[in-house]
Amino acid sequence: MIEKEILKEIFKLKFIDHLSIRNISRTLNIHRDSAKKYIEVMKKNLESLKSSLLEEGHCSSNNLDKFLQTNWELYIDKIISFTSTRRKRVLNDDVINAITLIAQELNTTSATVIFDFINENLEDTILYELSYSSIWRALKMQGKNEKQ
Repeated sequence: MIEKEILKEIFKLKFIDHLSIRNISRTLNIHRDSAKKYIEVMKKNLESLKSSLLEEGHCSSNNLDKFLQTNWELYIDKIISFTSTRRKRVLNDDVINAITLIAQELNTTSATVIFDFINENLEDTILYELSYSSIWRALKMQGKNEKQ
């Protein structure tokens, strides 16, 4: 998760200064996909905030954008709020063993090959939503165990 100050800066650069995602990622030294993900969340939060402001009579639809442009700092916590929907995955022995079996079946130690195989063939398994880095870590852990 990105720090709150970075999220505020992403908002300011995108919605106030109107920079592109590429320029935002360069300026803040973050990956473009991360910037894009948080901007999408902020867009949804902004739409919800706009509805609330109109319903509560804080401004009219004619001056809503101008109102937010000048008062965004009052609502920044609502705009940048983000709760991850990603479930935590644990590299338990069963998962590591399953990855090891796949590696043996495919005769590879490439995390990329295994990741692609899982995502193309094993949708209904616990492995399906594992990230590339989790698979890489499992292979690394298995390699250390074999050396001992």
